[in-house]
Amino acid sequence: MTIYLDRWGKEHVAGENSVIKKRRGIFAACLTRGHILMTWPCCAPDTPELPGGGIEEGETNEEALCREIYEETGVRIEAAEPATIHSQFVRFYADNSDECWDYDQLYWVLKGPAVDDMWFEGEKKAEDALKSMWVPLSALKEMPLHAAHRKVLQEMF
Repeated sequence: MTIYLDRWGKEHVAGENSVIKKRRGIFAACLTRGHILMTWPCCAPDTPELPGGGIEEGETNEEALCREIYEETGVRIEAAEPATIHSQFVRFYADNSDECWDYDQLYWVLKGPAVDDMWFEGEKKAEDALKSMWVPLSALKEMPLHAAHRKVLQEMF
C-alpha cells in the first residue's frame, strides 16, 4: 500500500488500478524586495504555490523553469541561475487528473537583477493560472500553501 499526498496534504492510497507516473519537475522561489512570487492555479484557486511544473522531454532545467514561470505568472525571465537548489521526492496525488506521481522535484532559489526586473505591483493574470502576485515572505506561514511547497519552503526559510 503506497500513500500519495494531494496539494492539501490529504492522503490517497494507490490501488491496483491507479495510474502511477514518474515525473520530474522544477519550481522557483523568486525573491526580491522581501517578497516571493506566488501563483494561484486554476485547478485549486484556494491553494497558492510556487511557479513551476514538469520538465518536458528535451528541455534543460533552466528552459523548463523559464517556460513555467511565464506560463504561471505571465512574467518572463530570460535566464535563471539558482542561488541555491533544494530537492525533494514527493509521492503526489494529482486530483485534477486522478493520477499518482512519483515526483522528483527541484526548487531553485532565484534572486538578483533578473528577478528584480520581474517585479510588478498587484495581481497579474497568467496563461495557466488565475493570478500571480508578489507576497511578503512574512505572510507565507499564514497562507494555505500547496503541501509539497510548504514543506520545502520551511526548509529554505
